[in-house]
Amino acid sequence: MSELHQFLDEARGLLPAAVALRRRIHAEPELGLDLPLTTAAVLDGLQSILEIGQDRVIYVGDGSSDVHVMLHVNRRDGYTIAVSEAKFISQIARRTILSDDALSFLVPIFEDIAGWPPARIRAVFESRGLLIQEWDKVRTDWLTIREDQPAALGSET
Repeated sequence: MSELHQFLDEARGLLPAAVALRRRIHAEPELGLDLPLTTAAVLDGLQSILEIGQDRVIYVGDGSSDVHVMLHVNRRDGYTIAVSEAKFISQIARRTILSDDALSFLVPIFEDIAGWPPARIRAVFESRGLLIQEWDKVRTDWLTIREDQPAALGSET
């Protein structure tokens, strides 16, 4: 059997679960960008179809319209990766990665989930003809400092 036929057979096997998921989503339609029921249905459906636990879900997003998904995945002990400089999203995601390369999100997965050291991660990329040219790891503290204002004017004697 060719790989294509094997793939098609596997896809046909997933069809009933996909149809059930579509029906679940359409049973309780949501409008706008805040879709908590749809998010839960899709995550539950994928976990069921793929037969994985809640703590095995990895979500990558930019925080533009998917903050609720990141929060949902975090509540279920999943792993979230932000691909945005927005400071609010870095407070939600477990890791933040800033890069122009689409494969960069693999670095925190290899490092935090697989437990690989940087040398091994670099070796994997290099074995596929890709060179990690720069890799700066920083911890960012976001601060706002202002002058202290007296509690009440005229309270001094």
